Amino acid sequence: MFHSISWQQFFTAIAIVYALYYLFIGVVYFRKDAFAIIKGQRPQEGTSNSFEKNTAYEDPQEDPAPWEEQDTYSTEPDTRDTETGLFTVAYELAEEIKILLKDAGYRRLIRQELVQALKSLISRPPYDQLAQTGFRNAINNLIATEAMRQCTYELTQEELSMVWTQ
Repeated sequence: MFHSISWQQFFTAIAIVYALYYLFIGVVYFRKDAFAIIKGQRPQEGTSNSFEKNTAYEDPQEDPAPWEEQDTYSTEPDTRDTETGLFTVAYELAEEIKILLKDAGYRRLIRQELVQALKSLISRPPYDQLAQTGFRNAINNLIATEAMRQCTYELTQEELSMVWTQ
């Protein structure tokens, strides 16, 4: 039975199967981008059905900025276990910074506003206790890379140290 199929027919069938598979993936995940390219337009960033969803706000005036929501944070000292508590606090701060920088990139904040917003976020309890720990360098690296990625700002060491001052 396999003697009646030539190598050329085999590779042609494999190429057709691969082409159909990638066409299906393209239609399912990148439909909007593909239609924009076919129409001769440049695909809009963040509008495709790609793996990372765009979480931009519909109306920036409706939602307050995350660093302006003062009521949701407690002013009481954090009573978590020190070793695991600092890891948890650092992780929560990292997530808050990512949200803040994504929002800042969407709102196109200027550099001084961005530094002030980061300073306001980091100075709140329980995040203020990370200032004198080893997490400070890791948080600075996160801020620098995310600011470059989301806002296209390359923050200097001086600006990063200003974020941690009280």
